[in-house]
Amino acid sequence: ARSRPPRRRKRVMSPTRLAIIRLLLECYTRAIDLDPNNPVYRSNRAATYFQLNMFQQAVDDSQWAIELSPTTAKFYFRKGAAHEKLGQLYEARLAYTNGLRQDPGNHEIQAALAALPPPGQCRTSMAMEERKNKATAFKE
Repeated sequence: ARSRPPRRRKRVMSPTRLAIIRLLLECYTRAIDLDPNNPVYRSNRAATYFQLNMFQQAVDDSQWAIELSPTTAKFYFRKGAAHEKLGQLYEARLAYTNGLRQDPGNHEIQAALAALPPPGQCRTSMAMEERKNKATAFKE
């Protein structure tokens, strides 16, 4: 008889934890309203979006944080992790690689990059036109 691998359980967030994370999201949004050029607020809100499984919003806020502070490796890590959750492995690889350019010794980014499939197998789920439009929108 063949044994099956154990099934992964989907983590369920407690109502209390969910309420706290939603409150954090509201607080970071208010902070951004007061100081829109603070990259840490954007990055922290990206992490909060990530916890709420709102991965595209996490990508967007991470990109804003990168635009505001392009030398902070953590911002690239958060962007890469969100792309990974969206199945955009090519974009995740790019974000992680750019993060390592900022901090070559970052073990968290090294591990995330190593866990991705080889570059030839990292396909994008985004159309080239969509990627171009997103890049243009952030520059405006």
